[in-house]
Amino acid sequence: MKIFLALLSTLFLGANLNAASLVGQVYNQDTEVGLPNARVHLWFLDWEHDSSGMHHVDFTDSNGAYEFLDLPEGLYTVLAWSFSGFETYSIEELNISGEMTLDIPLTPLPGTGTISGYVYDDVSEAPLENHFLKFIPLDTNNVWHSAWTLSDGSYSVGLSEGDYYVMCFQHSQDTTSHHDRLMDHDSSSCHFRYFEFYDNVQMMELATPIMVTEGETVSGIDFGLPPEDQNLDPSHFSDILNGYYEQYIDFHQQTGLGVIQYIIIEAIEPGDIGDEIGILDSYGTPGLGECGDENQGEVLVGAGVYTGGSMIIPIFGSVEECEESNTQYPGFIEGNQIDIRMWDASEDTVIVLNVEFSFGSPTPDAGGTYDPSIFGNQYTFAIIQSTVAIDPTPSPNEYVVGKNFPNPFNPMTTIQFTIPNTQNVQIAIHDILGNQVRELVNDVFPSGRHSVHWNGTNQIGTHVASGVYFYSVRTPDRYLIGKMLLAK
Repeated sequence: MKIFLALLSTLFLGANLNAASLVGQVYNQDTEVGLPNARVHLWFLDWEHDSSGMHHVDFTDSNGAYEFLDLPEGLYTVLAWSFSGFETYSIEELNISGEMTLDIPLTPLPGTGTISGYVYDDVSEAPLENHFLKFIPLDTNNVWHSAWTLSDGSYSVGLSEGDYYVMCFQHSQDTTSHHDRLMDHDSSSCHFRYFEFYDNVQMMELATPIMVTEGETVSGIDFGLPPEDQNLDPSHFSDILNGYYEQYIDFHQQTGLGVIQYIIIEAIEPGDIGDEIGILDSYGTPGLGECGDENQGEVLVGAGVYTGGSMIIPIFGSVEECEESNTQYPGFIEGNQIDIRMWDASEDTVIVLNVEFSFGSPTPDAGGTYDPSIFGNQYTFAIIQSTVAIDPTPSPNEYVVGKNFPNPFNPMTTIQFTIPNTQNVQIAIHDILGNQVRELVNDVFPSGRHSVHWNGTNQIGTHVASGVYFYSVRTPDRYLIGKMLLAK
């Protein structure tokens, strides 16, 4: 009987330890209005006896309300703050027992004002929840800020005095909750497909800056975004990560590993709705394989469909998971040349734009990069300005063989050619003595511009020695030759 009573006592004690709750509202001390998206943290100070409830966090709803249920009773440190320009609130020790209420006033920081507005569907005018905004100061001494829209499409953010560009991103819908997005703040689970600056432009230099003044609110900074059903799945550039896209995303969500970066293409001039953009690494990690596998080749690392205006295309970097599974996942490799290709849907032709792309580095002839702090270290936005946007040329009326690129190269290079009508094309590689090293293609091509790749191997797949090589392009009535240098 004593053993039975002791067991009952333990069970009842455990139930009582987790019977506490804390609810309340976080509000602006000056206006007494609730603050949405404020963060409230609880640290359980008696964690040596119960480490399961050591740390708790919640974000306030649109009215500033928060709640913590089923807490262990005991002493807690309370911390609350907002991303919108308020001082941090803290209580070093709060004894929480039973059902408790704690309303938390936050004091606005001196020298701050507010920008607020709504984000909505441009066609249906329905409010858009969980859309991300960035506030970019013109004064480099000020810091960048961000906000998410609430269920009614509204947002509000406190900022230091100064001028700001406001940028709104449209993301593809997923199953991540609003709370989970806020927990990560700049969650990598959100895939953004479209952006615009205020007021309805895609280029920063055309944006309207918003002046923030201490103690004042600038309202009506609204964004009407195109419907997400315009963001169609690509059909031409569809084999993303060589078919391992779903495995990569599952791996990324389960482990947090992997690299997702975004390329912003600000304009395609000219471009038609339905045209597609493909981002390729000519010498990336092509598929799932064991760590140390040196097989490399062309990988489609991201793609999107042009719907007018700007495009945001997520691209995926190769990652090694060697300690757990001895597996490397496909994707681009930092520092490699990235090919940006456009498929002209009406002409069924592919046009190539070549850029160098690496983490945090500007692309040649482009406008540079956004600060990586937009999304923490996992994201960098490379800007392809309209001045180097993909520019389809008229239907070709002559034969053209472009210079290979890069040149010199190691080990991958690309050869471009243009033909005026549908015909057979043979492209081969020759050594300095004229011996054929490898036949790259021998097939019928439609009129237009095309490209082929050579990875520095001969006909049986063996890497050839460094030196001078020639490529020949033969058609029924033309024979054109170019010179290149393989440098190892």
